[in-house]
Amino acid sequence: MGNIESSSKVNVGQLQGLSPRELNISRSLAYEEYQQHLKEDSHDALVEFPLELLSSVSFYEKFDASFNCFTYIPSEFAIYLPHLSFVDLSHNRLSYLPDSFGYLFHLKTLLLNNNRLQELPESFCYLARLQKVDLSHNQLKCLPQNLGSMESLQSLNVSYNELDALPLTLGKSKTLKLILAIFNKCKCPPQKICNQGSESVLAYLRNQNPKEPEGKLLGKSNEFPRVRGDVFVLAPSNPHTARTQYVQTQTNTNATSRIKTPLRPPVNAHYLPPDELVDKIVGCLYGAAIGDAVGLCTEFMMPDECQFHYDKNSLSWEQMVKDRHRSKWQKGDWTDSFDQTVLILENILHWAGVVDELEFAKSLLTWCKHGFPELGDTVGRGVRGVIAKVVCEPQFMSDPHAAARSVANKFESPSNGAVMRVAALGIAHFHNLNEVATNAVRICKATHCDPRCIASCVAVCIIIALILQGQHELTSKSSLEELLEKSKEQGKVYLVEPFHQKDFHHYFNCQTWQDVEFCEPRMTDYTLKPLGAGLVALRSMKDYKTAITELVMQGGHATCNAVVAGALLGCKFGYSELPRDWLEGLIPQQVTWLNTKINSLLDMMALP
Repeated sequence: MGNIESSSKVNVGQLQGLSPRELNISRSLAYEEYQQHLKEDSHDALVEFPLELLSSVSFYEKFDASFNCFTYIPSEFAIYLPHLSFVDLSHNRLSYLPDSFGYLFHLKTLLLNNNRLQELPESFCYLARLQKVDLSHNQLKCLPQNLGSMESLQSLNVSYNELDALPLTLGKSKTLKLILAIFNKCKCPPQKICNQGSESVLAYLRNQNPKEPEGKLLGKSNEFPRVRGDVFVLAPSNPHTARTQYVQTQTNTNATSRIKTPLRPPVNAHYLPPDELVDKIVGCLYGAAIGDAVGLCTEFMMPDECQFHYDKNSLSWEQMVKDRHRSKWQKGDWTDSFDQTVLILENILHWAGVVDELEFAKSLLTWCKHGFPELGDTVGRGVRGVIAKVVCEPQFMSDPHAAARSVANKFESPSNGAVMRVAALGIAHFHNLNEVATNAVRICKATHCDPRCIASCVAVCIIIALILQGQHELTSKSSLEELLEKSKEQGKVYLVEPFHQKDFHHYFNCQTWQDVEFCEPRMTDYTLKPLGAGLVALRSMKDYKTAITELVMQGGHATCNAVVAGALLGCKFGYSELPRDWLEGLIPQQVTWLNTKINSLLDMMALP
């Protein structure tokens, strides 16, 4: 534990250059540091409120002091910081709040989760403008009886405490929309009801449930930074015209150029203008990357938790909750789902379009051990389940298919670890559906041999290939269904068991998010759920941002579901129509790195 003098010195450095309206003395922790903070006090954490904060009245509106070791809040806190509207004191060591805390009259958001609070002062109910409060992961035994009389309270999280009951006055609240109270020991409402989610609790406390208005999220146009290689050996009459360049390269029979463009589609292989084909290919890959990154915000959450932590009208990883799982990645980072997509892309590029399960196995094992060192990785983050077991099999490098069968014989393994990574296989040979399906099967079986995994991988890749062929009008529901039916026929070929066929048929016909049942117990990572998610997203006829937001707000295995749906939607709308704020939120170093690979793919396909 430190002292007030050392804490003040630390804080002075942290205060420099901050906005006059925002004060941040939070610590940014890597995953290992986060784990250590949960177990013990950290030597570089603040343990006393800096004297500078309590010497004169300030106009700060936002205060973030999370991940420190404060044990109490000074009684002068509300006096000298009276204008605060946002306070984050999560992940500290607080055991009580002073009575004066109730005089923060402008406070709207209060995060006190992961402390040691045992009770709240009655003055807590004086916070008339408070809309959202997180009190989860404390030691609360009771709540103020007048909590329901708070004028603006909308979201309340009291999960993981020691509560015997919830105040019945909450049932009288005209503003409360969401309440989380799981893992307590409540008798009123019964804990069984609390564990069923917010709607059950609210239904118990009152006879109506408020509904949020539907909002529309709009995308913006983007332009991919195309950097062409040396495969365009002829000088077109207008070098700035993409379609002119494409015609020139299609008719070029130069042997050297042909060697450099092994993935060049045959003449009349598709019905899309070349610049539109490029837009859809880039959109497919970036759509997957963004879906994965956004999905991390809600991965493994229940829908109620998603609603508590995020506003569906402004969902972004900038608001990503800091916890044990999400601290493994930076904000704007994608996870292992898209990392493995890049592994397949790298194999396609390295072997001139040839897809080989042995080479993929080698690169997968290397990635599991080291990640992408050029991006600063030291290990492949997120490896678990079937993949973690398969790569440890002795024969994995020499016969990955046999290794996968060996693991599958030990337990049922129709998980989503293969379907999440296969989008690039729908691009490389999109004009040849048999080649697309064969490649999908070989790469899937390198880790997942269950027929349902194979069928889901084939279906996803065929959908992407058919979109790139451009024979279907995707704004027409009937034409879209024709496309989906073709992919369904290709996928179900690999299913023999009647109950596998029945399941495949069910997920392929999903029309709503509820049909997919993302948080179904023991089946959140079922391989057919990402397929169902992508199909619902396509059938919704909604723009990328709206559909992906709705999807990730369902929780469950959100990264896998959104990486597949994101690839399909990105392929449909193209890179130009992806949401710009989400694109710009990706880590710049990773964007530059990915752009280089995508440009190489486009060169290999002889696309302008």
